[in-house]
Parts: sequence; structure tokens; C-alpha cells
Amino acid sequence: MTERRNSEKLVRDLIPEIIRRDGGVPSIRKLDDDAVRPFVAQKLLEEAFEAGDAMLSKGRDDVRLELADVLEVVDRVLSLTGLTWDEVRTEQLARRLERGGFSENLLLRRPLQAESRLFTGHSRSLLEALRGQLAVCTRAHLGVAFVMRSGVELIFPDLLAALARGADIRLVTTDYLGVTEPEALERLLQLPDGFDLQAYCEPQRSYHPKVYIFEHPGDLGVAFVGSSNLSRAALLTGIEWNYQLNALDTGQPLDELMDHFERLWASPFTRRVDAEFVASYRARRRPMSFVEAEGLALEFEMPRPKPVQIEAMAELERLRAEGESKGLVIAATGVGKTYLAAFDSQQFDRVLFVAHREELLTNAHDSFLKVRPAANVGYLIGER
Repeated sequence: MTERRNSEKLVRDLIPEIIRRDGGVPSIRKLDDDAVRPFVAQKLLEEAFEAGDAMLSKGRDDVRLELADVLEVVDRVLSLTGLTWDEVRTEQLARRLERGGFSENLLLRRPLQAESRLFTGHSRSLLEALRGQLAVCTRAHLGVAFVMRSGVELIFPDLLAALARGADIRLVTTDYLGVTEPEALERLLQLPDGFDLQAYCEPQRSYHPKVYIFEHPGDLGVAFVGSSNLSRAALLTGIEWNYQLNALDTGQPLDELMDHFERLWASPFTRRVDAEFVASYRARRRPMSFVEAEGLALEFEMPRPKPVQIEAMAELERLRAEGESKGLVIAATGVGKTYLAAFDSQQFDRVLFVAHREELLTNAHDSFLKVRPAANVGYLIGER
């Protein structure tokens, strides 16, 4: 498993001493000139962004301070590349003679260029981008809601080739709404060592991430975040919106994405997918179409258990672990005994709920469907 990364940033040389002076203990890693280049490039972007922000929303003094920081980083760029200020200044004047400066305040309207980071499925498919990243990455971390056999078959050779050259790949999907195809999971399990597959299985919570993160040497990386699940239509032919993020982008978005991915991967609701999991999932699955699942997820947010319900379910689970086959929960009106029953029933394929009034039974029908939207639920009343 990939170790969780810490967020690192380039700091001025005296910052560690300032931290110590204030009673702190700095965690510092020193790099050589070759290894530090990506961090200097990132720092240049950050300082330029802060200078621009100061120009738009702050006063003259703030702009002066931020521009001083920009120049400090530019000095480091010059020393790393062997350039001099005279060389840069000469190039600046030459470009001004050729193209002019910015004194006329001219704006040019232009169409979106081919180098746009947005993948819409029209001119550029996400599949093309993913294949390019799998060919060169050291690690890949994929989080998608639904995995279909059609999508797996498209990208399977690229996953196989990446693993063969030593890349590590992790994928976390879900059993939410039963849309993911068991056949797709079985196909993924045919991949060799270096590939890890998990499923997020929190019954009362929706799961809809679509993120593809790729790491490269030198703390560089690329991620794609948007609307595409792992299906043929989403990767190749459908109208999808996916945006590319880079490690050097201001704000370090890849670090934030990786933090969330690691939390998801380590969640107590995330289960390892193996042959036993696939068999169990296939047996309890009540599949919806992708369209039905997306529509249902938009109609309501699945209810979540209250603290008192969680406590009761923990006690019921303890009784089962001790071999008991019967249990009794006593709770006041309004605590949510019907929802408690629905939450607790998630681990069982077949459930019988008995009530002494028709109104209670029909209400229970609705409650169970909210908690278990993919289930086949019906009821018997008298002769009906």
C-alpha cells in the first residue's frame, strides 16, 4: 500500500530558526538542486498568484511586499538555471520591440485552445488521457462510483502494462445501488500483484466520486476529476466533464485529493474485494440501471442512523457475535425503531417486518426503501 504523503512546501532559509525561536520543532527535509526544481517552480506560481491577488484586493504596500517575494523566487530560478538578470532583461527588451508591452490595455478574445484541461468527450476523451498517464506513472489511485465491464475492458491492457513495468495501482469503487457489475470486479481481480481493489460499503450513505490520480517521479503528478465512471460511455463516447489538475497548481490540489483518497481507502466501511466479496455481492445485488441510480441519488439523501440507533445496533451485533438468535430493543416513540430495523437489516438478504396496523406497515415500506433503495420490497395486508 502506498504510504500517506505529507504536504511539503519550499520555505525561506531562516524559517526553521524562526519556528524554533517561537518554541516549535520544524520538520525539514533538504534537497539537492536537481530535486528542488519542482518545488521552486511551484513556489513561483504561488507567489505570482499572491501578487496578483494583492493587486486586485489590497493596497500598494501589500503589492510591494508580494512582488518582493516574487523577485526572491526569480533569483533562485536564475541560480538553478545558470541565467543572469542581464540575460533576462535583454530578452525582455527584445520581446518588447517585437511584440510591444502592456501599456495599451488591449484584450484579445480567443476561442478555447486545444491545450485546455477540460475533457468533454467531444474533441478529447478521458480514455486517451488515462492511457497516457498509465504509460508513465509510478502510482495510480482511482476512485469511481460505478465500474462496468465495458470500461474495464477498454483500459485493462493499459493497467496490465503499467503493472508490468512496476507501477502500483489502487482502485476503490462501491456496492452502492448495485450498479457496479460483478463481472467487472472479477475481471479486475485477474490483474497481477501491484493492483489493489476495494469497495466502499456504507449502506446508508451515497458514494459518487470520480477521480483518477497519477503520481510521477520528483513529487509531480496529475489528476482528473469530473463526471466519468469506469464505463465505455463515460471514458469514450459520452458527454462528460472532467478537469485536469497538476501538482504545481496553486493551492496544491493534488495533496488535498490524496488526503481524501487515503481516508477513503482506510475507512472502516471500505472492504477488500476478492472472490468471496464478489460472490456475496452478486447474491444480494438488485441492479439498477446507471440512469435509475443517478436519478435516485438526486431525489433524496439516504438517511443516516442517529447516535441512539448506532448504540442499539452495536448491542444487537454483540448479541449475534455471542451466538444469540433473538434480541429485543425497547425505545420511546419518535426514537426511530423502524429506521433502526431498516439499518440493522442491511447485512441480511431477506427480511420480514411485522406490524399490527396497516399504517405502520406502509410507513415501514417507505422507510426500508429509503435505507435500501435497491431492494425489492413488498407487503402483505389481510388478503392483499
